[in-house]
Amino acid sequence: METTKFNFNLFLYSRSFILLAVLMSLFVTIIVYLQLREQQQHSFDLRLDKTASNYTSVFSLKIISNINELRNLARFYNSKKFVTQNDFVRYVSPLFEQNNGIKALEWIPRVPQTDLKTHQQVLAKTYKNYRVWQRDSNGDNQTIKQQAFYYPVQYVYPYEGNEKALGYDLGSNKKRQAALLLAGDSGRAVATESIQLVQQKNINAMNQSAFLIFYPYYKLDNHTVRGRKISNWTTSQRQKNLKGFMLGVFKVGDMFEAAIKNLPSSGLDISIFDVSDKLSLNSEEFLYRHRSRLSDRNKKIANGNFAIENNIAVADRQWVLRFEPTVHYYNQFKHDNATIFLLVGLFMSMLLLLYLLILRYRINATNLSLKKHNARLINNEIKQRIVIETIADGVMVINDQGIVESFNPAAALLFGYDEAEVLGKNVKMFISEDISPKHDVHIQKFVSSDEKEIVGFSREVTGLHKNGGTFPLKLSVKEMLIEGDLKFTGVMHDITEQKDFETKMIIAKELAESGTKIKNDFLATMSHEIRTPMNGVLGMIQLLNETSLTNEQREYVDVIKNSGSALLEIINNILDFSKIEAGQLKIDIIEFNLEQIIFDVIQLLARNAQRKNIRFIFNYSVECPKYVLGDPNRLRQVIMNLVGNAVKFTEQGHIYILVKQIKKINSKCTMRIVVQDTGIGISEQALPQLFESFTQADSSISRQYGGTGLGLAISKQLVKLMGGDINVTSQVNAGSTFSINITLTDQDTSNVFDDELIEDIKVLIVDDYEFSRTQLATQLSGFGAKVSSVATGSAALEKLLKHNNYDVMVLDHSANRDLTFELIKDIRCYDSLLNVGIILLSSQIRIGDTEYYRAAGVNAYFNKPIMNSILIKALFEVAGNNKNGLITLNTLTLENNNKISNHSKITGSVLIVEDNDVNSQVIKALLNKMGIRCELVFDGEQAVNSCKENNFDLILMDCQMPVMDGYQATAEIRKNEQQNTNYTTAIPIIALTANVMQGDKEKCLAAGMDDFLAKPIDSDALEAMLKIWLTKNNEKIQLPIEAFKVDTTMDNNYQDTIDLEKIQQLQELMGEAMSELINSFVTSSSDVIHSIQHAKQVMDSAELYQLAHSLKGTSGNVGAVQLMGLSSKIEQLAKQGQLNDVDSIIEQLLMSFDETKKQLLSVINQ
Repeated sequence: METTKFNFNLFLYSRSFILLAVLMSLFVTIIVYLQLREQQQHSFDLRLDKTASNYTSVFSLKIISNINELRNLARFYNSKKFVTQNDFVRYVSPLFEQNNGIKALEWIPRVPQTDLKTHQQVLAKTYKNYRVWQRDSNGDNQTIKQQAFYYPVQYVYPYEGNEKALGYDLGSNKKRQAALLLAGDSGRAVATESIQLVQQKNINAMNQSAFLIFYPYYKLDNHTVRGRKISNWTTSQRQKNLKGFMLGVFKVGDMFEAAIKNLPSSGLDISIFDVSDKLSLNSEEFLYRHRSRLSDRNKKIANGNFAIENNIAVADRQWVLRFEPTVHYYNQFKHDNATIFLLVGLFMSMLLLLYLLILRYRINATNLSLKKHNARLINNEIKQRIVIETIADGVMVINDQGIVESFNPAAALLFGYDEAEVLGKNVKMFISEDISPKHDVHIQKFVSSDEKEIVGFSREVTGLHKNGGTFPLKLSVKEMLIEGDLKFTGVMHDITEQKDFETKMIIAKELAESGTKIKNDFLATMSHEIRTPMNGVLGMIQLLNETSLTNEQREYVDVIKNSGSALLEIINNILDFSKIEAGQLKIDIIEFNLEQIIFDVIQLLARNAQRKNIRFIFNYSVECPKYVLGDPNRLRQVIMNLVGNAVKFTEQGHIYILVKQIKKINSKCTMRIVVQDTGIGISEQALPQLFESFTQADSSISRQYGGTGLGLAISKQLVKLMGGDINVTSQVNAGSTFSINITLTDQDTSNVFDDELIEDIKVLIVDDYEFSRTQLATQLSGFGAKVSSVATGSAALEKLLKHNNYDVMVLDHSANRDLTFELIKDIRCYDSLLNVGIILLSSQIRIGDTEYYRAAGVNAYFNKPIMNSILIKALFEVAGNNKNGLITLNTLTLENNNKISNHSKITGSVLIVEDNDVNSQVIKALLNKMGIRCELVFDGEQAVNSCKENNFDLILMDCQMPVMDGYQATAEIRKNEQQNTNYTTAIPIIALTANVMQGDKEKCLAAGMDDFLAKPIDSDALEAMLKIWLTKNNEKIQLPIEAFKVDTTMDNNYQDTIDLEKIQQLQELMGEAMSELINSFVTSSSDVIHSIQHAKQVMDSAELYQLAHSLKGTSGNVGAVQLMGLSSKIEQLAKQGQLNDVDSIIEQLLMSFDETKKQLLSVINQ
């Protein structure tokens, strides 16, 4: 008979195992629970027994102590022949101070009937109306009976409260009589049952019983008796010698509480019973109940089995103390470990059951899933085999030795072999002989290392056909592990046709690139060749326009100028576009004033907008930075294009330019520049092609408005090169909105605006154009001003008179000038409105307006559009009651009003300290033209010596010089001035430097210089500087650094080699000396360039920086702008130590110098 083998794994997750495991868990839990419960009960019983024993012992000692006090009182009587009431009181009174458990102590004499009368007579002398009296069984007074002995109360302490007990015959009461007779016969202390005291009306008063203890007092005069202990006496001897009793009156509760008063509260209820004369506990006599001193916690526990009883002997009687724990006591000492363990055990058993059920379910589900998976694998294997057999690509499987284990029909067709010819052979049979030896090495390297570069990627290889021919393959290799064996699967595809196609495409691409390069070179060359004469044409037109012309001739000149400018714009666009397409246009990163750049564009186009009566509204938000790093020229080009288009395509309404900061992380600011117009708009269909080259929304636009269609395409590419994006939304006949998002670097720790400058200033805006009025109100509110706005002059006057609390009124008078002046006149008629400042904004300037406005009572006058920073400052000045003259843009350009007097005569002597001959000649010519005496020295040491010998009114100090530079020379001159007591004022020293950037101002001022001018020297800037420091009033006025900031366009790639306008100005200045100046520049620059090459070869960055700096300054002074830009780049790279990048720029510098020399000499010859 075949036996079934026991399968433990199947049993382990069967229902029987689960049931058995849970039952075992429950069994163990219950067994441990019962043991813990038993231990808990035993521990509780021990603690309760210990507490009860403590209470019983203390109470027993208290009873014994009280009996001893009665015994001591008897001894006191034996020590005296006669004890008076006073003796009795003196002895017993201290006992009450020590023990409040005793209610009273009494002396009870045994009075024979024969002595009763005498006894009463004697005691009546001490106690008035003293007599012996008795009570019957009902507790009522009765006539005294005739009996052998009486036991009246003779002495009692304390007397107060116990007066009624005096003379009471204790023998008249059965309970008392029985106790005292037993005490007299036995010679020991005997207690009574629970009794009612003579002075006590209710036996249950205070929920406690009273009892008496009698202690016998015997006469010890007989010598025969004295020699024996009382305990050895016979009853007859005791009765014969009995004289009375010492009586203690006690209340059970008071004595018990006195005994335990020093014990801590236990939380037990204690009951006291007298069981002396009872046969069973059910008939026991209740004496007292002690409640737990823990308030509101004396509720007894439900289980009475926790009570415990202790017996105690009390003067020949038997009492029982029953201790019953309260809930508090039980909770204090009980430990629910058993119950907790039971709950935890049951919970864990349930968790075990749940876990086993879930585990069994998952195993069953896994087994089912495994069966399904195996079935799918079999199906997939069949499908894969079908796919491999039918796939068009060749599939081959080899092992780690390169032996072919699988070869599909497509592979057979690819290589020309049958499957039987290939299986078991090495894969090298498909590899050409030149690379076949390397194959085994690659496989072993792959197996023994982590190098996996061929696995998982497609690569091109050369396959070997059975007929010996080779062909290109695309091979993909995948590794796999089958039962511990490493396999490789290769998928192969013949790419012969693809390679042929790629070869043809490469040839076509080279031809296309060659054509594109020719086109770009042609465009660049032609644009450059056209720009050069066009700049000459425009320059000559500018000069021609400054001559005396008739109106008709001036109109012809304007037509030529506009046409030439339009043609130049087209040429510039074509050149920019070709540069962008060729990837040759680079973005420069320099510092510039963002608000000023945008406002310059607006001002440039404002005149065209005004001709159309279009309003320009400019809002530069308060959070925007002032100085940023970026490419100002390219940004200006983009904004010029957008704003120019807005002006071109808008016939009425407004153009709104908004600049705001939308995000800032550290110093990186994401700025949004919005250009919104109310022009013709763009259709939705045309928007996708708007930024494509040579595209306009409608072909008729080019005919009506002109343009090449390159502007927006170039703008988009420029914005993209600057790391930003440009978007547009538009609606036909409603206008367009262009938005530029670009990230720039904040170079200023403060914003353009002072947030608190106009805070709480009350401003009234008067503008009949709603959009303009709303935008201005929003802007000023953002800066903290309290703004109201109205559309008409009448409404403004009404509001001013009604509220009379406005500081400034901003008035737009573009629409009707006459009504504007009527309003101003009406306002100035009211005394209450005289302090209201008036700021006038106008888009139409007329000759004589300034004086007219001043006379009319206007406080500030500005042409629109206006920069927010200017308007904020004007509001601050006007609201501050600055009524000293009319505030205009000119008065706010400088930090202090009237610091430069346009009519002040410039006089004085100037020392020029400049090592470069070209620069010094230009500066000297400029000073001579202004009529100023000057002297020339070539280094700092010569300047110091010259100042010692001559008195100069001003020094123009170059900063970079040999022997002693400008900083050292300034320090030496200042030192000599302090030591020479003849000097009353310090000589103003003006720095000449091409590095007027952030930080250079501090360096110059720290060296002791007073101001500085940027190279190349601008005649207007030089004249303004001289007016400040050489005026007759000799005021020392500091111009802002922005007025003479270096032109940031220096660092750009200049398309023009020379600046013809600059050279023309220089020719007018130098006259016949122009030729000598240019020749000097060519000679010195050639030497400097050779020195630059040498400094680069020896990698001397400091020397290279000085040489490039010098070349930059002289090039700028003679108008060689391209040479100046390249020198600036070399200077910056040398300063940063990036000398490896200088070589390519030096090559450009050499070519630029040759072209510059050629063009400069050509200009001179002309």
